[in-house]
Amino acid sequence: MKIQQVTIEQRPDEDDDFVVFDTSLADNEGAHIVPRNSDSVCEIPTRTLSLFLAGLDYRMVSGKPNCSFLVEMPKEVRRRFQKLIGEGRMLSGAHLINAEMIRFYFGERDAAVSAYF
Repeated sequence: MKIQQVTIEQRPDEDDDFVVFDTSLADNEGAHIVPRNSDSVCEIPTRTLSLFLAGLDYRMVSGKPNCSFLVEMPKEVRRRFQKLIGEGRMLSGAHLINAEMIRFYFGERDAAVSAYF
């Protein structure tokens, strides 16, 4: 089963939003594309993210948060996500690139969720 499309389902009345992975056979052409060198973008290989989520230690048996038994998230990806979130940027969208890469988009800095800047 291949991921065909990735979207963000925003839930304004809840604490968490959803990242939705569509595995239907729908066409993904024509979706918006943001330049790769954008300061508010992070890309993760589809296979890496799928394995990470599949092996995630939800019961915290390892005693470590965000621990996956199948694959470790690359350090550069972790650092990029931490940087963007640390700047107070909220996840605003996602796009599947050639079924091999998921590009996550982050919005502008939000003073409500970041340190004073």
